[in-house]
Amino acid sequence: MDPVLFLSLVCGAAAIWLIRGYLRAQGEEDRASLPAAARPLPKPPVAQDAVYIGKSRRHIVIDCETTGFSANGGDRIVSLAAIELVAGRPTGEALSVFVNPGRKSHPAARRVHGLSDEFLAKQEPFGVHADRIAQFIGEAAVIGHNVEFDIGFLTAEMERAGYQTLKTRSICTMKLFADTFPGHRKSLDACCEYFRIDLSSRRQHHGAFVDANLTTALFQILAFKLSPPARYEMLDLTNGMDPAPTPTKFPLIQVSCQ
Repeated sequence: MDPVLFLSLVCGAAAIWLIRGYLRAQGEEDRASLPAAARPLPKPPVAQDAVYIGKSRRHIVIDCETTGFSANGGDRIVSLAAIELVAGRPTGEALSVFVNPGRKSHPAARRVHGLSDEFLAKQEPFGVHADRIAQFIGEAAVIGHNVEFDIGFLTAEMERAGYQTLKTRSICTMKLFADTFPGHRKSLDACCEYFRIDLSSRRQHHGAFVDANLTTALFQILAFKLSPPARYEMLDLTNGMDPAPTPTKFPLIQVSCQ
């Protein structure tokens, strides 16, 4: 082939590739700049593994707030929440505890959970709650948003309390979302905004229990491949408070996909 013709073909193909990349990026930027209410409705997620939901399969949604970001580095849990699901839907049973971590929270972590060192110093240590938590989780599969973080801290705390390492299956809603919608931000806030899940409770009363409740909603949308006008269920947090440290029955509310 003539060298000049070959070089022309290569340059032409490269130009087309660059133009397509620019247009694709520009389209994503334009969509991201729209207010949430003006964005097009998300497409339903692709089919997920059917093993996530069974007629009687029990799951526990968990969320932990901590003194820092490294369980191996000595950071500790300051609050933990757990919400029971059966067949993928919340039963209303929930458990939540505040914990004396025996150390001060890192300033960055304190900005996340908002719990003062003085408040936490008045709480019981994790070991007091360990048996109750172990019984509530049982052999259920554990669900969380970035669940490896929560399981890492929970495992470390349970081992300190003399319990065996957790041997349970886990499901990560952050990974489910990222696999289904690659390229999108995948924080809990971003995932909820994508599906237009109401975040007002998180802004007013940020904590483990609120985050576990939002993760409960997110899991149902992803696992059941929900899209409007389908409905999902959440616990009714009418007072914005965490439940008592013993398993507590909460009323449920049904929310329509928007």
